[in-house]
Amino acid sequence: MTRRVKVVITDMMDHGCLGFSLLNSIDYAGAHLATPDAVCVPGRVTVRAALISLRTELVSGFDLRSLNQYRWHPQAAKFLNLLDEPHQVLSEHFEVADIDLTQRLRDAFEAGGTKKKPGDASDASDSERFGGAAEFESDTLITVKPVGTGVWNAVAFWFELDLGDGRVLRSATPPGASDVSHGDGQAVSGNGSNSSLVTDANSWGVAVQYLDELPVERGGSPVTLRIRRDANQIMFTSTPPQTRPRHSNIPQWHYDMLNDVGRNDAYEAAIKTAVTRHVFILFSHCLPV
Repeated sequence: MTRRVKVVITDMMDHGCLGFSLLNSIDYAGAHLATPDAVCVPGRVTVRAALISLRTELVSGFDLRSLNQYRWHPQAAKFLNLLDEPHQVLSEHFEVADIDLTQRLRDAFEAGGTKKKPGDASDASDSERFGGAAEFESDTLITVKPVGTGVWNAVAFWFELDLGDGRVLRSATPPGASDVSHGDGQAVSGNGSNSSLVTDANSWGVAVQYLDELPVERGGSPVTLRIRRDANQIMFTSTPPQTRPRHSNIPQWHYDMLNDVGRNDAYEAAIKTAVTRHVFILFSHCLPV
């Protein structure tokens, strides 16, 4: 490029928002490609979350709760439509991160590419490079008030992109959303601001991080949650932290089959018919001639 640009446009977000190096790309663009007064589109990204219960219990009369110990993901699982998955929302929505992308772009220009990134091996001790603690851009503890009674075992999170002029693109319809959806996929925000026009995308989905099962009660003690964020990920930790070792899991498509009521009912009816017919034939053969 012979000239620096005044507008940087990005859609480098995965379902967890930061997994495609969104922030690293903004830092690079600011340092090497953008003017000092450049703007980013979107100008800001806000990540929100809710505590949920995402568990398997009774399926066609069978108790399958033992499968929940294998329901986890090493990072954040993706649900294109969490509304299709049996779940219970156990908290109000709460803010996880609020990142001004335009300001980050301009800060990167000022730093001129000299900003040290977390984990930069060029200026790290042996302790930091080999087994040292990870460096996060933010590390906070928040308390979340339960609004339902159940077993909390996951954090669902999604993001909102500020596109300017009050327009917001949301990565998915949040669990338990109170927004009023319109037939064209747009919704008027239910957060008290009627001027914001919110559009829900249908390709990113909701990200879900699984944690150990913890019972909560409506109006009971608040949940303490640790939230850590670096340039590439957001991590949630319960307090006290989870202790169950995770060494194997059942792929999500198995749970999709278990939740497919139409499929289950059809197979159950077919099996009953086959068994009944077989018993009838067997009984007929046993009758005296």
